[in-house]
Amino acid sequence: MVKHYLKIAWRNLIRNKIYSAINVLGLGVGLSASIIIFLIVQYDYSFDKWEPHASEIYRLNAHRVEGDLFGVPVPAADAIKNTITGVTEVCRYKSFQGPDFQVKPLHGNSEPSRVFNNESGIVFTDEEYFRMFPHEWLRGQLTFAFARPNQVVLSLSVAKKYFPGLSIDEIMGKNIQYGDSTITTVTGIVADLREHTDIDKTAFISYSTFTSSKRWNYMVHDWNANYYGFNCFLRINKTANVAGIERQIRKLYAAHVRVKDPNFQFTAALQPLNQIHFGIPQNGELVFGRADKSVLRELIGLAVILLLLAVINFINLSTSHSTIRAKEIGVRKSLGGVKRQIVFQFLIETFVVALFASTLALLISPLVIRMFISFLPEGFGAGLLFQLSIIVFLFVVTTLVTVLAGLYPGFVLANFRPALVLKGQTANTERPGRGRLREILTIFQFVVAQVFLIIVIIVGKQVHYELNADVGARKDGIVYFNVPFISFDDKRQAVLIDELRKIPQIQNLTSYGSAEPYAEGNSRATFEFHGKKKTFTNLIAIKDGDSNYIKVFNISLLAGRTAHVDTTGNLREVLANASLTKEMGFEHPSDALGSVVNLYGLPKGYAVVRIMKDFNMQSLHLPVEPLVYMASNSIGGRIALLLDSNNISSWQVALNRTRKIFKQKYPERDFEYTFFDKATEDIYRSDIRLSTLLKWATGLAIFISCLGLLGLATFMAASRVKEIGIRKVLGATVSQILVLLSKNLLKLMLLAYVIGFSVAWYFAHKWLDDFAFKTTLSWWIFALSGVSMMIVGMLVLVLRTFRAATANPVDSLRAE
Repeated sequence: MVKHYLKIAWRNLIRNKIYSAINVLGLGVGLSASIIIFLIVQYDYSFDKWEPHASEIYRLNAHRVEGDLFGVPVPAADAIKNTITGVTEVCRYKSFQGPDFQVKPLHGNSEPSRVFNNESGIVFTDEEYFRMFPHEWLRGQLTFAFARPNQVVLSLSVAKKYFPGLSIDEIMGKNIQYGDSTITTVTGIVADLREHTDIDKTAFISYSTFTSSKRWNYMVHDWNANYYGFNCFLRINKTANVAGIERQIRKLYAAHVRVKDPNFQFTAALQPLNQIHFGIPQNGELVFGRADKSVLRELIGLAVILLLLAVINFINLSTSHSTIRAKEIGVRKSLGGVKRQIVFQFLIETFVVALFASTLALLISPLVIRMFISFLPEGFGAGLLFQLSIIVFLFVVTTLVTVLAGLYPGFVLANFRPALVLKGQTANTERPGRGRLREILTIFQFVVAQVFLIIVIIVGKQVHYELNADVGARKDGIVYFNVPFISFDDKRQAVLIDELRKIPQIQNLTSYGSAEPYAEGNSRATFEFHGKKKTFTNLIAIKDGDSNYIKVFNISLLAGRTAHVDTTGNLREVLANASLTKEMGFEHPSDALGSVVNLYGLPKGYAVVRIMKDFNMQSLHLPVEPLVYMASNSIGGRIALLLDSNNISSWQVALNRTRKIFKQKYPERDFEYTFFDKATEDIYRSDIRLSTLLKWATGLAIFISCLGLLGLATFMAASRVKEIGIRKVLGATVSQILVLLSKNLLKLMLLAYVIGFSVAWYFAHKWLDDFAFKTTLSWWIFALSGVSMMIVGMLVLVLRTFRAATANPVDSLRAE
């Protein structure tokens, strides 16, 4: 019987090629989008599930009033291991890298050693790391690999990179220099991890190297500093109470931590291993993660909407096509066909269409991935399509589509009355309200498409505003680069700056230790001011650099004089922005000149000698913060060059000369530079990705919605074919017929526009509320989207109804 149903389904698909192609294409596009989104969500939720006892592993963070921070005091790990009950394993590691970090494999012969700059994944640790995060050992033994200082274990890929052409047996015993002085011996090689993990370390130096070094000796017993690069993981007994263990650790912190400044006081917080991929808790949200749970939830919602649109489109096309199948159903019912058999037949046909759509979705998914490759998670690729979970996902979705999209058309056709159908009165065979449901579904499709279109215009407008807004500091024509810090006695940077000043293509330059004026993050300091009207104590943003910083970045000044750099004076001099003077209680910014403030909790004061006009220091999501700029004659870790914006062709000449001078001073370092305006774009990478994603989603929604409109237009034209014939015989023109067929559909589109306008206005306002500085919701956005959707809808209607309006009336009236 099933074979018979499949044969009929196949014959119907072949007989109605255009209808079948539209159905398969609509479902295929919806399924493809769902597959990609499913893979993204599955990928991000698959991290760190492979570790034995993964559900029992927690990372120790530092907890402050404003939110948790990465890292812990170095002595905390040993203290927890020795004193806290319920903790079965403690793993600690200290990161060993930085912007000027170098790795130099020592080959031990006349061959020059290659230098690797800015290497990552290098940590000080011990055997406890490999007990909590097991690796396959290819050479060496866990019990001996970390027995002494200056031993290192490498992952296979890193070992091959450092010593190309050597076997792993030959690599064992080789020496590697990390940084400027730490020389290690390779005592083990482990296989690279294949699993998805955020604990992706590749070089493991014995922990005793860290504890025995004078360079880091100050950290080993320091409870009062939360070291960002020091990590501690705990495995907690499954029978133990996690909250109780956290209380024990907080008591331990209370007994040892002696931080007096309330802004920097911290205690302990435990975070489950399966949350690490999504960031660290701050103000009720997870931030600084490699994935965002709220974005994943939005993606799931988007997948559901696109798939729902595809299913609605299928239902509309199926029911509109029912007029063609009506006589077939009438004959089958007259010959004894029962409702159950007819419904089952249409379920089988729907399943076949969904199966073809699933195959199409798999075929086009790699193309979709290629389009979105810059917006997909790191490590994500088309290879993820070939896994059992995708087959299971497609089977579940295909089954749901079959039930949702097949039952309704099946019941509609099964309820046709044979006597009326065989007389050609198809339009009267449906129960009242069925046509209304099709209209509601079509309205829903166009509401979704309209909302997407309005939102994508608003998001694009906001992104354009972000990238082109006047933030109060120069962005164009500035390029910056890092300068290696060797020691305070190293004079090379000062010589470098002097030689760069001689390059005619460089208009000006500045050396600074903190970030650019407009950056993704800011350094902070405790600020204290005790005035007559107000006492202000808080954490504020702080920047420092030489006297050219203000000139290079073209920061506007309101009042005061240039700060003098005198580190031996009783009072050092600083600049404050207008927002800070307001927080200090001054009505006019210039009134703050001469005020003495304290920074970093130190008793030595700083005199405010100049006021800066407010400028945006971070994303436009955030308001302008109180800021202090400290002028300094010390050399910073970064140099910014001001190039001639009116002569862009000279930029490459300036950069080439800068590279030559840099390599003369630091021959083993890479010269890597960044254009400031490009760096500001990176601040909004999430907004730019959202804009791109919405553009594609809008295109898909409009495409699927138009297919649904095509289905409804087909149904209306087919149900009124005899009426059209009579009107044409009585003299109706083609344009009159077009108006007749399109009038009701245009009403539906106008209703969809009104609903979509309201929904989009609400969500647009809600999204823009996250910005301190934002674009306006202009009236033309809603007008443009409405007109655009109307034009697209009219094209679909005209193309479909024109055929019915120009048909020969003899063909439709022949049976009368």
